[in-house]
Amino acid sequence: FSFMLQDRAKGLLGTTVTFDDLMGILCKSVMEIDRAIKQTAPPPDQVQLNKALSIILHLICLLEKVPCSPDQDHFKKQNIYRFLKLHPKGKNNFSPLHLAVDKNTTCVGRYPVCKFPSFQVTAILLECGADVNVRDAEQNSPLHVAALNNHPDIMNLLVKSGAHF
Repeated sequence: FSFMLQDRAKGLLGTTVTFDDLMGILCKSVMEIDRAIKQTAPPPDQVQLNKALSIILHLICLLEKVPCSPDQDHFKKQNIYRFLKLHPKGKNNFSPLHLAVDKNTTCVGRYPVCKFPSFQVTAILLECGADVNVRDAEQNSPLHVAALNNHPDIMNLLVKSGAHF
């Protein structure tokens, strides 16, 4: 999708990526995260889970760029809410919100379309119920990670959303 969107922006490709295309993949990705989290023996591989979480955040970023109806927007937010309620954790116990404010999340695939830290992705995660004060393995909140990544707009958004650590 990233490749297609990049070439489309350059006027090189006639294929359109639709909301339904992206939502279908997001829904299946959330189901895979749910399955992985419920798996106890063997436990899910943290590196692979981290990659899957990063891919989901890129899908959310792409979905924020694709036009949609109010009903589609509601469906998107329902699925993001469902995803967040799984409380998935990646490498270093990073939550989706930690990943959304971290520059290292950009490193997915050959054709990056979304750059992290992402204000848009952070905003929709917060709107859909992400815990603004969640802690990683080193007891850092997303606000700490945003500060380390020197992103004042995201830091202000987190503070306005109730971050106080």
